[in-house]
Amino acid sequence: MIYLPDTVFVAFGVVSAAIIAGIFSYINLVSVKESKVSEFRQSWINDLRQELSEYISATRSLIEKLRYENGGQFIPKQYFMAKKNNHGALYNQMLNSKTSILLRINDKEKQESIKKLNNEFLALVEGIHEDFESAEFSKSEEKIETLISKSREVLKYEWNRARDGERGYRYAKNIALITVALSIAFLVIVAILKISPAAPVDQKTTPTVEPLKKAEQSVNKEYNNSLKPPVQHVGVPSKPVAP
Repeated sequence: MIYLPDTVFVAFGVVSAAIIAGIFSYINLVSVKESKVSEFRQSWINDLRQELSEYISATRSLIEKLRYENGGQFIPKQYFMAKKNNHGALYNQMLNSKTSILLRINDKEKQESIKKLNNEFLALVEGIHEDFESAEFSKSEEKIETLISKSREVLKYEWNRARDGERGYRYAKNIALITVALSIAFLVIVAILKISPAAPVDQKTTPTVEPLKKAEQSVNKEYNNSLKPPVQHVGVPSKPVAP
């Protein structure tokens, strides 16, 4: 068992408090920054949903109007440009929405499955416009249905990422949990060391009391004997002392 003086615990406490305070300050900065990123991502999701609805509704409206004007017949290319220009507001809305959608989606995602999903999504957006410009309205409508289904997957993934937080936020949260666990473990260790019993006395290095008492008694006995007068025997005359 290791026994440490109180000053060591005080020093440990001060240093540990400073380290923990610094860690939590850093975690707080990361958390605030990543929470703002999550807010922007939620706004991004809402804007993407709005642009998708505008793109799909504008394309469908144009298809229906052009079909109605041409009696449901195929429109030759030489007449298609003039007819769609008659609906300039809808056509501009379709182009603006398409461009915004293409700029919002990242086709360079690091995760392979998400990269594939985004590329398929972008291909559908481009394909709908290409089929419309070719007056192949049936193909365009089929791709619109596929785009609606694919957009649900994209929006769900982005929403889950906004809900769970950014990667930096998740790392900061894990570091905070680890720091709290280590702090509790440190406090438990300090408490165990503080309440542990005193170290037993080593009998090999500490002289026993009994030999000391015997030595003291022997010394006292010799000293007392030295103070006693000499013993004289009765009936034996003592020799006179020479003058």
